[in-house]
Amino acid sequence: MSAATPSREPGRPSSTCTNRRSPPAYPSDQPVQRVAWEGTLALPDTLFSGTSPEHAPAFIRISNIQPDGDDPAGTPPLLLGAGVDGEPVTEGQIIPAARFAQLIWNAAGNRGGSFLFTPLDANQGGNSRC
Repeated sequence: MSAATPSREPGRPSSTCTNRRSPPAYPSDQPVQRVAWEGTLALPDTLFSGTSPEHAPAFIRISNIQPDGDDPAGTPPLLLGAGVDGEPVTEGQIIPAARFAQLIWNAAGNRGGSFLFTPLDANQGGNSRC
């Protein structure tokens, strides 16, 4: 929890802004997701909500995508949408919570891998406004 008191402008009453939303907590031993060889896996949206769904992020920012193995064809490992026809996800891309369940790991062209994400609040990580 945090509270902020904005600076008081002359002639205006002071006010207080309180932010009661806590960030999500994630287990240090996040479960490994298994994908069939050359297959796809729809990532469970619970992967992004952490241990307290009531503190689930409004958005996530994909901060790193690391496929394991070289893919001369350049097959994107992380997709958003329907199977292999989904749009490639790029580092820095922001995904809204409504689309978490549409994130897919595409194992075609890699032997697995990993990606990192940063949970974001409704302001996509910006400062809260009162």
